[in-house]
Amino acid sequence: MTHYVRSHGLANDYIVMDPKDLPFELTPDAVRLICDRNRGVGSDGILLVSPGQGADFGVRILNPDGSEAEKSGNGLRIFARYLWDTGRVSDARFVIETKGGLAEASVTPGAKLIRVGMGQASFDSQVVGISGPRRGPQIAHLCTATTRAVAQGVVGIAFIQMLLIGVGFAVMGIPGAGLLALAVLLLGIMQLPTSLITLPVIVFVFVTQGATLATIVFAIYVFLAGLSDNVLKPLLLGRGVDVPMPVVLLGALGGMVTDGIIGLFIGPVVLAVGYQLFWQWVEDQPHSDGTVEPTQT
Repeated sequence: MTHYVRSHGLANDYIVMDPKDLPFELTPDAVRLICDRNRGVGSDGILLVSPGQGADFGVRILNPDGSEAEKSGNGLRIFARYLWDTGRVSDARFVIETKGGLAEASVTPGAKLIRVGMGQASFDSQVVGISGPRRGPQIAHLCTATTRAVAQGVVGIAFIQMLLIGVGFAVMGIPGAGLLALAVLLLGIMQLPTSLITLPVIVFVFVTQGATLATIVFAIYVFLAGLSDNVLKPLLLGRGVDVPMPVVLLGALGGMVTDGIIGLFIGPVVLAVGYQLFWQWVEDQPHSDGTVEPTQT
């Protein structure tokens, strides 16, 4: 027979177990089965008694999916009441160790009121790890650098392609060469292939002027000029930005599709900032006392 206690705090219910009373190993699959409200006992998690390192007691807070949580306010109050009811503590104040650090519990006479300290809240950007006075200038610099990179990498490349292809059109005497070059610029900004313009023009030249050395050289030149963005993008797009080039490119494409020319700049800025914040969150490692070592950026 397995002994356990099931209690709730503000309708948040937990099962308290002591490993010494378990005739089986409490694996993640076992946790999921026990917490299942149809096939098992049913609860929002399991509080497993564990030895405390530098604390009176320790507890492992297991989620219904088998993973382990750092802290739970209601769970800790339930565990404190369990320790009091089982006579494991007699002092009004004692310390419980969790995966997220130490928590001090206090019990009033008769255990009518139980309080648990969840730690000190902090809005320091170095601790929270998102933004704030210390990281604000870094994010502002990232936004500026990303906008500049998009202007250079998208608009600048499109302008270079327009010049290269426009010169070829003008040399061959293509009718409306200026308007066609402007269309190439717009296609480059919209990240559409310039071949939509160059291929029909090449066909037009061969039909009207025949397959001569000049037309063949023109066709090769215009075709290669249309592919120049594949070489220039890795060099210019994302230059000066601490973000991979594909992130900026995807942001530019998505922003262009959703919000047009304005989105061309807003999209990569949002994606670049989100990318940086995500990796900042990944790299900030919590210590055993719940504090965070800020990443130097």
